[in-house]
Formats: sequence, structure tokens, C-alpha cells
Amino acid sequence: MKVINLTIVIITLLSFGCSKKDNSLFLINANKENIASFQSLEDKEFQSLFEFSGGNVTRILEIDSHLLLFDVKGLKNQFLHLYDLDKKEILAGIFNKGNGPFESNSPYSIGVIGSKIWLQDFSMLKIIFFDYKDSVYSEKKVPFDLYGINFLTENKILGSIMNNSEFKFQFIDIEQNIITKEFGEFYKYPDNLEQSTLQSYFQRKSMVRPDKKTVATAYRWHNAIEITDLNDLSSKIIYSPDKMQNENDIIEYDGKLIFDRSGTTKKCYNDIFVTDNFIYAIFSGLEDNTPNSGFCKIIHIYDWEGNPIKQINLDRGIMSISVTSDDSRIYSFDIDTGEVIYMDL
Repeated sequence: MKVINLTIVIITLLSFGCSKKDNSLFLINANKENIASFQSLEDKEFQSLFEFSGGNVTRILEIDSHLLLFDVKGLKNQFLHLYDLDKKEILAGIFNKGNGPFESNSPYSIGVIGSKIWLQDFSMLKIIFFDYKDSVYSEKKVPFDLYGINFLTENKILGSIMNNSEFKFQFIDIEQNIITKEFGEFYKYPDNLEQSTLQSYFQRKSMVRPDKKTVATAYRWHNAIEITDLNDLSSKIIYSPDKMQNENDIIEYDGKLIFDRSGTTKKCYNDIFVTDNFIYAIFSGLEDNTPNSGFCKIIHIYDWEGNPIKQINLDRGIMSISVTSDDSRIYSFDIDTGEVIYMDL
């Protein structure tokens, strides 16, 4: 598909015109900063916590003296598993595989709001809840295709619609199932770029700060972290020192502009986790056709002002990151060994 003269592509793109005047074709946010380096660099190794063979843990959350493991493979037909740090054993599992009430077949994201553990199901367009104090299940239909969600209150979520929106975020009332506000325009892109291509080229993951006042976003195809104030909706974007250029992968095909992921398309951020103090994002930097290109061996740490605090170089590649609320420990999962792993900071 991509046998096409690069000069022609660039001229074609320029001739389409852009939504706002700027020297570049694509701009996520006009309020941007390019950083030259991190304040410190450190090499660190993970340690094994326990074996979880056959699973694939993509998120680990603290609940008292326990860890909540989000296993997208659904080991033992359950997607969440409760691990006791004191007893060093898995005690229970919740959210069964299936198509029925309180079941899931395509889990996408998890979290905790109050005493309720929640799981977002992507294809069934619903959120399942388990109240761990009362041991009661419930669920709500949410008829939107969302990248992932963050709860702001029990009835209000922050979401990102996957295809049919030109905005980065939506406030959604899940009681009424309505979008109350869309915000966060992509600052600049060619006028005839379809919304589905726009969203795939700017694919991202976001996580809300525990105080629910700010959200951090990591971009998969851009070396960029964006910080958005959820009160006044102001934002800024920080570009890491890694020079990534995937703009040439937007090509004209059959009269349309598409995102053509070639083998040389470089992956950037694969996952993000935030605490009260810091933003943690794992970075690949590898080309798409590189074996295990989705495995990241770099962690970037920023504060909430966007200052680059530290880069950690890892002893192995990981696909997800979770951090304790006091910033003392990082958790992840080693797919090769089937182990939950950790490092102390």
C-alpha cells in the first residue's frame, strides 16, 4: 500500500489545508514544551513477587493490604483477582467471563470508586460494579465506544470516544447516559482527515489524578504527555527528548487520508499511571516491525507541572505499569516468566 513518493504525499497534504495556521501538519496542543533531558537517569531491575502463570496482568491496584490484579486473559474464568500481601496468596476472584448479567467478555479498564470495584466492558458497552463491603454486584449500560474511562463521581465519568468525535474527552452522566460536555480539541490537522483516522493517529491512554482535578494523557504514536485541568479545561503538552516522527504515515489512499502503520512506525507510550505527586509512563521507541515492539524498557516520570523528573531504564520490557499511592513501589507483569514483578523506588 505504501509505495508512494514522499514528496507527493507532503505536497498533497499541504494542498488540503489545515484547521489552524502553523508550520507543522499535525499539532495536538498549541501550548507545548519540548524538554531536552530528564533531571536524572537511573538503571533499575525488577524483582519477582509471585507467579501468575497463564494470565496477563495489565493493572494492579491497592486495596488496604491487598492487590487487585486485572487479568485480561481471565485466568480461572475471572478477570480480577485479590492477592493478600500478608498471606502471600490469591484469596478470591470477581467478574466472571461470559455474556450474562455481571459478566464480561471484553474487559478494557478497571478502577475503584468508593467501596465499589468497577470493570468497563468494551464490546458489551457496560460497566460492572462489585461492592466489596456488601458483596453486591450491579451494572450500568453506557452506549458509547470508549478508549477507557475514569470515574469522577459515582455518576460522572471522563471518557474518550474512539471514532466519532473530534474531541479528546467527554464528561458523561451514566445515570442519564448523556454526554454533558465534550472538550479538548486537537489543535491542528488536515481538514479532510476523517474522525476515525484522527482518533487512531492520536491513540492514547489517560488517568485522572486521585483528587479528580487533573488528568494526564500518554500518546501511543507521539512522544507526548498531556496534562489537562478538569476545572478550567486548560492544558499543555510535553514532548520527551526522544525524536519521534510518524507524520509520514498519514498518506493519501483512495482519495482519503489514512493512518498507514508501516513497519517503521515508531511506538511511543504504551501505558500510564498517576499518583498525587507524579505521572509515570512507559516508553517503547521501537519500530512496529521490531520483535516485541510493544514491550517498553523505559519509564518516564513527570510531576504535575510537567517537569521531567526521572528516566528509569529497565532490565526487561513491560507492557503495563502500576504504582503504589505513596510512590514507593512500581508493579508490572512479566509475560515471558508469568510473574507479577515489582521494584522499590
